[in-house]
Amino acid sequence: MTTYSPFILLALCGIALAFDCPTGWQPNSDKTKCFIYSETDKPFAEAELDCENRGGNLVSIQNAKDNALVQAGRDRAVWIGAYDVHQTGSWKWTDGSAVKYSNWAAGQPSGIADKNCVVMDGFTGLWEAVNCEETFSAYTCQMVDPSLNKCPTGAKCHGGYAYLVDTKKQSSWEAAQKYCQENYINGQLASIHDKITELVVRQLSACSGFICFSSSILGGLVNYQNSTIWSDGTPWDYQLQTTNGGYSGDTLSISHSGSSNSASFSFGSASYEQVICEMKL
Repeated sequence: MTTYSPFILLALCGIALAFDCPTGWQPNSDKTKCFIYSETDKPFAEAELDCENRGGNLVSIQNAKDNALVQAGRDRAVWIGAYDVHQTGSWKWTDGSAVKYSNWAAGQPSGIADKNCVVMDGFTGLWEAVNCEETFSAYTCQMVDPSLNKCPTGAKCHGGYAYLVDTKKQSSWEAAQKYCQENYINGQLASIHDKITELVVRQLSACSGFICFSSSILGGLVNYQNSTIWSDGTPWDYQLQTTNGGYSGDTLSISHSGSSNSASFSFGSASYEQVICEMKL
């Protein structure tokens, strides 16, 4: 008679091994994730960034049991991690996975422009597509087994990419791009395609102390046709607010000038004290 270890039996049964949730977190229905609920007023991107800073993401709901767990005891709308940032009709979770389970309210998603993020009704558990810039007073974060976390030490990770800052001063945009390519696997200067990535880059570029002056080079480049592209070949599909329009040959940077908690994006020549690179995980 063949005997199997408990670990093999668990694998054969398709049961994921549990891990201990940190204090304040609770396990999900199959004990593959931990959830934590927050009552803080934030728009979608800031809620997601807070979850990422805790080591996770806004919750991705894969079944009715987890939907009920997120809803349990709630009396208000709760941000969850589903979004369609480029309005393609293809919803995904902020952890990068596709939305396979859903619990939309009648007539949802509405297909109305700018309603690209999702809240759960705390009373019914039903989902509604809303404007990502709206502020709601609750959201739920998730965390998977920390041993599976691929984010490098010192980096911030979002959407399957790691973003890293280096304070080695570079003489030119070309030198900065070369630095990213040579120091990280498939490295490039950072590109920005959504509000969450913009906030990640803002955090990375911030300098210590209340008063600071710094400029970090990014992957935006105005080409000879006077149109903006990203150096990693991806399209300019996020409306990043810049202080100027840019001219042919100009490069994109984020600069702090005076206050450590504010920054602006601009095109043009600058002295780059920092480089922000991206690396696909």
